[in-house]
Amino acid sequence: MVEPANHKISIGDTVRLRATAYDAAGQLVPGVAVRWLQSGGRFEGAVDSIGLVTGGATGTIVATAMVRAVGSVRPLITVAQITVLPLPVSRVAINWYCVMSAWNCSIVWERIVVPFRM
Repeated sequence: MVEPANHKISIGDTVRLRATAYDAAGQLVPGVAVRWLQSGGRFEGAVDSIGLVTGGATGTIVATAMVRAVGSVRPLITVAQITVLPLPVSRVAINWYCVMSAWNCSIVWERIVVPFRM
């Protein structure tokens, strides 16, 4: 089991994932080896070898945990999905200008969104 299995972070934030294994009776299995992998794009962020997820760009990071108990041949594979949210907008500016034609002036409105900088 991976905790948190679904989580939301902002660009630049981190979250630590934790993988645990339980036996058929629901008891915690001690001494398991966990290997973290990342699938999908790299722009959204990164997953390191100890389960630390860092948000890079807006999107979804899929972190895969391969959990292997001592003496086990086959690993248990489980995933977590981390959604990277966009940064808030710090300012929206509205500009206008006139486009001249032979008969009139057409006003053009333009929206400029300035992203929040950390």
